[in-house]
Amino acid sequence: MWTILISAINVGGKAISGTGINAILDTGTSLLVGSFNIVNEINENIGVVADDCSNISKLPTVNIVLGGVT
Repeated sequence: MWTILISAINVGGKAISGTGINAILDTGTSLLVGSFNIVNEINENIGVVADDCSNISKLPTVNIVLGGVT
């Protein structure tokens, strides 16, 4: 596992609050975990994903900047 700085998170070009925090990277899992407030804000800005993913091309881009690199 490694620790790295999350410099910024943007969803569809909108900045998500609560960045400038450290993250733990674990290549041994497919799970993502975060604070309730940050994850909730990301989810609210992504919107609804259809069960069959038919609207995936219409969803906003999520950019996570780690250590200053997108």
